[in-house]
Amino acid sequence: MKRRPRTRTSPEVELTPLIDVLFLLVVFLVLTTTFAKSQLGVALPEAKGETSSVEPVIIEILADGDFKVDDKVVDEKDLLPLIENMKINKRSVAVAADKRLPYEKVISLLDLLKEAGISEAGLLVEERREN
Repeated sequence: MKRRPRTRTSPEVELTPLIDVLFLLVVFLVLTTTFAKSQLGVALPEAKGETSSVEPVIIEILADGDFKVDDKVVDEKDLLPLIENMKINKRSVAVAADKRLPYEKVISLLDLLKEAGISEAGLLVEERREN
């Protein structure tokens, strides 16, 4: 009885499913980073500004004068304890005020921040487009 020599074949890896999965991952990551950016509910004024590397707590002043902190509407009387908590946690603060808002509303918020012990606050603006 003669034995036949075994020929070994190297296994082949199908790359098509791997490429499909990789493509889906890339599409998922692109879409999630695009939609993950929070959209402010205010129309910011245009100006030249600098980008901050620190992620601040954003206090929004809506066009109707309401305040929003972390996407939650807050009464003006409840704003001071929240701001004092930000100071305790050493978090930076940025103010996003609607451009149609009276100036005194922004100043009253800045006074409230100063009263709570926060001496520096950033003002958010829309990047001015050069023509």
